Amino acid sequence: MTRHTAYIAILLAVLSISCGFDSKSPSGTSIHSLALVKKSAKWGYIDITGKYIINSRFLDAWPFSEGLALAKTGRKWGYIAPNGKFVISPKFTDASSFNEGMARVKTGNVWFFINKKGKTVTPRFEGVDDFKGGFARVKKNGKWGFINKTGKYVIPPIYNDCNNFIEGLAMIKTASKYGFIDITGKIIIPPRFDKAWSFSEGLALVQSDRNWGFVDKRGEYVIPSQFRDAWSFSEGVALVGKNNLWGYIDKTGKFIIKPVYKDAWPFKNGLARVKKEHSWMYIDKAGEIIHPRFEDTHEFHEGMEPVEIKGKWGYVNKANRFIIAPEFDSAGPFKSIQ
Repeated sequence: MTRHTAYIAILLAVLSISCGFDSKSPSGTSIHSLALVKKSAKWGYIDITGKYIINSRFLDAWPFSEGLALAKTGRKWGYIAPNGKFVISPKFTDASSFNEGMARVKTGNVWFFINKKGKTVTPRFEGVDDFKGGFARVKKNGKWGFINKTGKYVIPPIYNDCNNFIEGLAMIKTASKYGFIDITGKIIIPPRFDKAWSFSEGLALVQSDRNWGFVDKRGEYVIPSQFRDAWSFSEGVALVGKNNLWGYIDKTGKFIIKPVYKDAWPFKNGLARVKKEHSWMYIDKAGEIIHPRFEDTHEFHEGMEPVEIKGKWGYVNKANRFIIAPEFDSAGPFKSIQ
């Protein structure tokens, strides 16, 4: 699959206690959401008025997650608080955002997990993925298995590949075929597919004979393999490719929006980003255009959407009026700092 791969607010007081800082700007003003923006080749963070809360000074950065944001200075990654100060010093060659209270980081050729105090909490591995539901996939001696948050194996590293557990099952690869196991390690769907992706809305995307289809949790086809490319189901519909164009199907395999788009993304909050010719736009599930065309867009958050026009990014509201003028080289959606 060529282009595959939540932020929930908690009380600011809890965040202040758990992370050792409060959610205030350098001026002392309380903040709840920030957007990551790029200007003059550096990344920073703005609030919903467009005011810089953290000036553009990082070589690279990610949105805030669980109270901390991943930021790069020099050649190293570290973690900053909403006041822009590093609370975990930049010493990692690679890293990810915090998830379920832990973040995966890399030094040299090894990966491991740290907590929000920067303390190492697991052994070293050749490769790791984020925790999901208390388990994370890890690679050791060329094979993949699963650990819990203490770093102990719950499923030993015996697979050529795997994904994290989603909807109670995890994709695994043995030899050259893909199947699925449960959290005890029991094989539920024997490896027989050429490729496979995790379950989403009760169905898993699988490939046989170079075509993609969808199976249920018994491994039985609900939608036969017939598409040259496809995404997993989202909000009851799946994005599929046919004749080098993209459209959307329902769970019976019927097209609800014909494949007429040069590029497209799955539905989220009832809307999908699609591209015709050189312009991006939003459509609803009836295929109706919701927004005028911009050169590029991201998803709505906090009632605003990042859009690109004439090579610059700004933010519009749902009435399509600019709230923050297009002045950035790049911009992401507003996210809760928690």
